[in-house]
Amino acid sequence: MKSRKTRRSKRRKTRKVRRTRRKKGGSHRGTYSHLARTQGVAKAKKEWGKKRWKERKERKERKLYNKKATAHEVIGDNALLTARQNLALAKVTDNRLGTESPVLEGPYDVLEKIMEQTIIATRIDDDGNTYEGEWVKGKKHGQGKYTHAGGGTYEGEFKDGERHGQGKETWADGSIYEGGFINGRSHGQGTYTLVNGPIYEGLWIDGQMHEGTETYPDGSIYEGGFINSNSHGQGTWTHPDGRAYEGEWEDGVQHGQGKWTYRNGETYEGSWKNSRQHGPGQHTFVDGSVQEGIWVNGEFQ
Repeated sequence: MKSRKTRRSKRRKTRKVRRTRRKKGGSHRGTYSHLARTQGVAKAKKEWGKKRWKERKERKERKLYNKKATAHEVIGDNALLTARQNLALAKVTDNRLGTESPVLEGPYDVLEKIMEQTIIATRIDDDGNTYEGEWVKGKKHGQGKYTHAGGGTYEGEFKDGERHGQGKETWADGSIYEGGFINGRSHGQGTYTLVNGPIYEGLWIDGQMHEGTETYPDGSIYEGGFINSNSHGQGTWTHPDGRAYEGEWEDGVQHGQGKWTYRNGETYEGSWKNSRQHGPGQHTFVDGSVQEGIWVNGEFQ
């Protein structure tokens, strides 16, 4: 039998090991007592509840995946199509496998094979938005049509749940964009028609107009570069009455070197600042005479 001294020494060593684990962040980390001690009781209860809910959800899904499939649920003329549709819709609705449909039962590999196939189905979400088209693995993928509850539609290609490829988007006010999309944003060649406003046709990058032609209701046309939906870089603006500007732009205004043609045929060529002649320039009149010098805020000095 061990002596009292030996047992006392063993207890001391055990307590020492426990204290060391606490200091170093040992196996106790993540327990309810550790959360309460470090973050407070209220936050500990909330975090612990989330953790337990997640564990119960995962156990439920594992249990569902491991069920045995009967032959009529995965084999037959119409049974496979029904299984594919119900499985994908359940996956989309709750972002997890639900228990509401008996056709969801099946071994994991069978369900995964079904989910990888393309199905055609319709879903209305909690906000009243509707998607009708192709799904793969519970995500919008392929050709489809998305209708907003408040008005407006998108019809075209999807990839992994996002607008991707060629499509047409119509807003509630009647404005239309038709062209390329990447990851849900306008990208590539496309045309944007604003109701009672300009029409832009050209290149888009990451949802912004980049380089193209914008035609206004009064017949004037701008052709050139853009930034933040404003004229930027090299561009030409022409008006039906003969006025025109060709040169540099900065954030929507004439800025830099450029040439302005007046309605009567006269021209100014030189420096510009905030859409006014500013700096050295040359004005050529209809009779051929030339005025050359410095302009300040549109006035010749």
